[in-house]
Amino acid sequence: MEILGERNKLWYEVRNPYDEECDFCRKLNRIYGQNFNESSYILPQGSGKGYLTRIIPEKSMDVTIYDFTFYNRLTMEERVNDENCRISFCLADPFEWSVEGDERSFSLDRDESCIFSGDFIHSTGCYESGCRYQGSGVSLRPDKYAAIVEAFHSAQMVTHIKKMPILYKKYKITPSVKGIVQQIINCPYRDLLKNIYIEGKIL
Repeated sequence: MEILGERNKLWYEVRNPYDEECDFCRKLNRIYGQNFNESSYILPQGSGKGYLTRIIPEKSMDVTIYDFTFYNRLTMEERVNDENCRISFCLADPFEWSVEGDERSFSLDRDESCIFSGDFIHSTGCYESGCRYQGSGVSLRPDKYAAIVEAFHSAQMVTHIKKMPILYKKYKITPSVKGIVQQIINCPYRDLLKNIYIEGKIL
């Protein structure tokens, strides 16, 4: 993981402001601080149920899939310095979050998606006890996937975090897109074939 403050470097860090020893945050920092082809975390029985998996089908694409429930409310601060275009899909209970510099709170509800521009981001999210959080996140390098990223920008579909106040844009997930996201989550393959399958579904 890169040193905080070096804004020209790519890095990712999460922390629980109420629990510096939070196992979930510690495991996420480890997963995103490494560049393994696939890394997973299964919630321990005492804290919740479910999993989070990070997959790197190829070096310019990063995919996260998750399906978990916490037994106790968890607050997580996220600091990201990332030039990539990020797409989030929510398939279950809504997720609420806020961004440093904007007093409002935002939510991504069931069957909604949002596209974010790459930038330095400091956000805070809350996971409520008993809620099911399921979905996927896709991160694309703008130099490798320039045509896709430019199409998002040309259609004015992108939420720019660095522009205050934030003009938050989110979209209903169509049945066809939802089917693709579920196929990615339930991918039946492993190793190289899994990478090819997921990359093909995203593109």
